[in-house]
Amino acid sequence: MFNLYSYIPAIKTTGAECKAYEKLPASVKDNILPLFELTKSRTSASNGLGDIRKNIEKIKSMMEGRPFILDTTKEFGLENPEINSFSEIANGYKNWCSFLKEVVLPDLKDVVPCVQINLSSNLSFEKWKRELQAQLNFLENNFNYLCLRINSEEFTSESVNFLLEDVTSLLNTPSKHIFIMDLKYLSNDSYTDKFSNTQIVIQNLSNQTNGFRNIAILGSSFPKSTPDTISGEIELKEVKLFTAIEKQFLGDKINLIYSDYCSIHPTRYQTGGAGFTPRIDYPLNEQISFYKDRFKVKGLKIKEISEAYQICAKSIVKKHLPKDALNISDVWGEEEILIAANEKPRGNSPSYWIAVRANIHIIRQYERLGYGLI
Repeated sequence: MFNLYSYIPAIKTTGAECKAYEKLPASVKDNILPLFELTKSRTSASNGLGDIRKNIEKIKSMMEGRPFILDTTKEFGLENPEINSFSEIANGYKNWCSFLKEVVLPDLKDVVPCVQINLSSNLSFEKWKRELQAQLNFLENNFNYLCLRINSEEFTSESVNFLLEDVTSLLNTPSKHIFIMDLKYLSNDSYTDKFSNTQIVIQNLSNQTNGFRNIAILGSSFPKSTPDTISGEIELKEVKLFTAIEKQFLGDKINLIYSDYCSIHPTRYQTGGAGFTPRIDYPLNEQISFYKDRFKVKGLKIKEISEAYQICAKSIVKKHLPKDALNISDVWGEEEILIAANEKPRGNSPSYWIAVRANIHIIRQYERLGYGLI
């Protein structure tokens, strides 16, 4: 199943990221395998805890029967008590298994659930392993495939290998499932170490005779904030890293799959009240161009904000469109930039333009990875 896909975009079930996916052409949706990270839904007076069932319904509507991977967020501010309960180890991770059985399985047959692993438990190793075994038995008995996603920022390559060995020993057929090595944020300072650790882990998997054969490498180099310049470029280190790893292991009996956070920083930060600088980004194969207005928006009228975004859009059109336009026609993100430049922006908030950037990025990577032109 996983050899049918070359791209796994990781998407939190927030408004901007879901909009980016929802606006993709059907032909792109058919050929990528999204990883949805389940977050709480938008809270309100009648939805104080952010019921996650609303986001399951959102996924159901967007996917229309297509397969996808499902995990839960570990991000503070995006979770709620129910999401946190899914990592509770008691009774074979009963809360997670029950949610999958009662809420997900009835309507979403092609979901690939992620294994929940709690390493902060005070249980003995044998008891911890029995609880994990119970969860894995449930997942293998009720789903065709499962996913093991490990945040490599929390582990050395040695501890990742130990954890992989523990899980592999408890699975009936690990070779048909998928392992996602989540590198999180790829900074200039962390790139070399993360590249080296990835090499070690994949080499170990490559040497195994009965281990995971489908391996995705997930990461993002989009920063928390862009450089303090009017325009510039951000290198996509996740593309650079995957390309180098893929060349090294070409011909091995493993299936490597590119994965990223859709040109979004993997960690969500609370924004302050100091306003924002209007900015529009344009993703290319291996970098992202950005253009800003000169002034921060704080207390400005909507008309002034709209004019600032129009300046950004005109800069992108002048440099990139149609010269660097995607081959696929009717790309929502590119259309929004053209409309903003030639008429007026249809969105005046950072979240709207995050959706535009992510939408273009997903299609850009879809094309870069060699899918047929449409």
